[in-house]
Amino acid sequence: MTVTPLTTTELENLYAVRLQLEPWAAGLATERATNEDLLQVTQLLAETYHAVASEALRRDRAFHRAVYSAAKNEVLTKSLGQLWMQTDRYRFILLRDHRDDQAAAAEHVEIVAALQKRDSKLASSLTRNHIERVLALITKVISD
Repeated sequence: MTVTPLTTTELENLYAVRLQLEPWAAGLATERATNEDLLQVTQLLAETYHAVASEALRRDRAFHRAVYSAAKNEVLTKSLGQLWMQTDRYRFILLRDHRDDQAAAAEHVEIVAALQKRDSKLASSLTRNHIERVLALITKVISD
């Protein structure tokens, strides 16, 4: 089995697509999420982010999946799920080497608040800002 090296080109390509799809999904979720969906997303916030990198990665992924699944678009959910699988190794390095718990947790709280307010533009904007910030951190880590 060959493991391909981490590259900024691949990272930028993956995140370019994620930056188009995930904010859109968050906006759709404000319109389509059920009360149960919102409860699930809120409960995922309660999970601590202070865990080993692999567990933190799983929890972060579960939070984002709950948000984009609430958009109720199966093709979108599957597409984002595939993107997340492709970017796991990049995020793992970030979580392993440069923990981002507090900033990510605060951003997740803001995203959930926007979802609960059913504010599509705000949820989309906060999601985009969150993804862009994480992309910048990962880019710095793999470039060092």
